[in-house]
Amino acid sequence: MIGRDSKRRRLAEIVAAVLVMAMIVAGGVVWNDRRMAAARRPLVIAVKHDADRTNAAGSVWAKLVEQACGCAIEWHDVTPGTAEWQYVYDLYSYGNPPLRNVAEPDVFVNFENVSDRYHTLYMREPDQGDYVDFARHLDRMPNVSAYFRDVPEALDIARETDGTILSIPGDAGVDFSGATEHMFINQTWLDKLGLAVPTTWDALRDVLIAFRDRDPNGNGKADEIPMAIRPTAVNPDPDGEQSKPMPDSWLLMLNGAGIPTQLNEYAGNGGYYVVDGSIRDFARSAELRATMDYLVGLAREDLLDRNAFTAAYARKRRNQAMTGTGDSAGDPGVVSGGAGVGLSLDEYRAQLTGSGSSSDGVALAGVAFARDASAFGDHAGEYRAIAMPARHEGVTVTWDRSNRLRFNLTGVAVRAGTAKLDGALAAVDALFSEPVSLAQYYGDAATITRDGDHAKVTMNGDGNGRGQGYGRSFVGWIRPGTVIEGDAERDLHKAAEEPYAASYAATGTSVMPIPFYAAKDDFDLNSRAMGARGVMDEYLSERIITADFNGDGSWTWDDYADMLGRVRPAGDAELWQARFEEYA
Repeated sequence: MIGRDSKRRRLAEIVAAVLVMAMIVAGGVVWNDRRMAAARRPLVIAVKHDADRTNAAGSVWAKLVEQACGCAIEWHDVTPGTAEWQYVYDLYSYGNPPLRNVAEPDVFVNFENVSDRYHTLYMREPDQGDYVDFARHLDRMPNVSAYFRDVPEALDIARETDGTILSIPGDAGVDFSGATEHMFINQTWLDKLGLAVPTTWDALRDVLIAFRDRDPNGNGKADEIPMAIRPTAVNPDPDGEQSKPMPDSWLLMLNGAGIPTQLNEYAGNGGYYVVDGSIRDFARSAELRATMDYLVGLAREDLLDRNAFTAAYARKRRNQAMTGTGDSAGDPGVVSGGAGVGLSLDEYRAQLTGSGSSSDGVALAGVAFARDASAFGDHAGEYRAIAMPARHEGVTVTWDRSNRLRFNLTGVAVRAGTAKLDGALAAVDALFSEPVSLAQYYGDAATITRDGDHAKVTMNGDGNGRGQGYGRSFVGWIRPGTVIEGDAERDLHKAAEEPYAASYAATGTSVMPIPFYAAKDDFDLNSRAMGARGVMDEYLSERIITADFNGDGSWTWDDYADMLGRVRPAGDAELWQARFEEYA
């Protein structure tokens, strides 16, 4: 016979078991309810763009994406001032609280803090699985598969070294291949003075002297800037450009000495280049020394604006005073001790457009580096792109192979935890269809028809506007063979590229991949490269600023090499070589 206490214990055990089961069931119901709620809500796509661009929501191309997806889509247009912009939708959120009444996106389009290649490479933790790996689903994405087949460079950009594809870049088309920056000369001035386009550094110097002395802009003032140079260290800029590699810097002159630069990459800015699959170091080269000597000579004759080098010189002097050693090794993006000193970025741009003069309305710059002729504002018609003059006869001239204008590396990514994977993949694939791509890019700025097997784009108006389309910030694919008429930006870039065919042939196809970053576990490689860039800037700046005194400053070449070695050890080249081979 079972005792009363035993019965009570047994009853308590049964009650406890029932309660536990109830909690499990309740928890399961809550969890299942959440899954069902997530499954019921529409696919959420966040599109980041400027405020003056057309919203994705309600657009013609968004409706095409919805048709291809076969699903309901909730479009979030993320523009400056919106809650999404302020919190910057991020798979990591950096401790920001979740946004109330805002559904977490499944797809991120042109979102530099989520879908860009830098973010997918560095901000994710190993095996964390924050992003969908498109490589596993390409058989379900015919447009993207065709894109990677026909444009292998896009696949190279998209693919991580482990073979995953976490972000897909946009491709503005082959018309934007080539360099980010080009060398321009004022052809109107050459014609007025009866001068030929210079093909050597000596001839360039002679032309610059004529620009200085013979009043080519005709206003009777000695206000010409024979050669305009981007500031080596710029004042804080709202665009944030001072913290990035500078593709239009004085280092482009190295191509005249036969060193093929890639100044859009951290390694390229920090003194490295590629020859036949081998990473080389130009920061310790005779070619760099000769380039610096040439620029110092131009400064001594007032053929370039020394103020472009003042901030870097001030930074070095400040650090020298603080340490007592002359050590500086400053990041060129951090204007420590140089803020408010020398030529600002806005002032430099005014030199190019001529708006820095009084009210004469004349051109000021004779020679400068620029993306295309539009950098010269109302005087664009006076300028033409030229191949870099050679250091001397017999030197094989190269040119920068950054190729960053064609591809939008911000791209598109999908959140790994999405309950809408099928719809997300279909939507991403639709972005790369021809009708959606062209509608994204041009908006209402063009009329799109067919020309045989290819689309034909005819710009409305003068072609200078992009309507409300996203232009090169789009995430899509302008297919090879697309006929495009009247696109001013595209035509300007093609015109700027024309003089460089021979230089590209000399450079060859062995170049750094895009993008070329150090591995996450050796991220300091990037920082050391930019630190080396600071040392190069500061050494040259001191020599230029003190050219009238002793022509060489307090640093000797050996001092420079010693400082460079402390900031960026020679062994870094081997680490970059290993990284290059991983990409290859």
